Amino acid sequence: MRKPLDNWTSIKRGYTWGVPTFYNKFHQGLDVLTVANTPVYAPCDGFVKNTFGPKGGNTATFDSTSTTIRFLHLKNFDKRGIVHEGDCIGYTGGNPGDAGAGLSTNPHVHIDVKVNGAYVDPETY
Repeated sequence: MRKPLDNWTSIKRGYTWGVPTFYNKFHQGLDVLTVANTPVYAPCDGFVKNTFGPKGGNTATFDSTSTTIRFLHLKNFDKRGIVHEGDCIGYTGGNPGDAGAGLSTNPHVHIDVKVNGAYVDPETY
């Protein structure tokens, strides 16, 4: 399985799994701090659907068998539909004023993972 961003182990983290944030008591994902326009890659073969929401902004939802991974606050999308491991599916954004920023204040990508419908820690998945 490929990590969704290059240099995964050395990239700084923002809010991590389970910590309280200003908007909820338990953060159900991982915020990875990036520069804008950092490519986000498909972790394995699967299917990507692109959506937009007021809190998450541009969101790529990746599905593979029993796993769903969402990538929120993207600046734009690169691919949708059937994807293969390592395909670029979008680019990070998150700057205030970006169409995909949602509630974010700095460039980052929020990643959350569900396995069989239950959220799991993206760092240990």
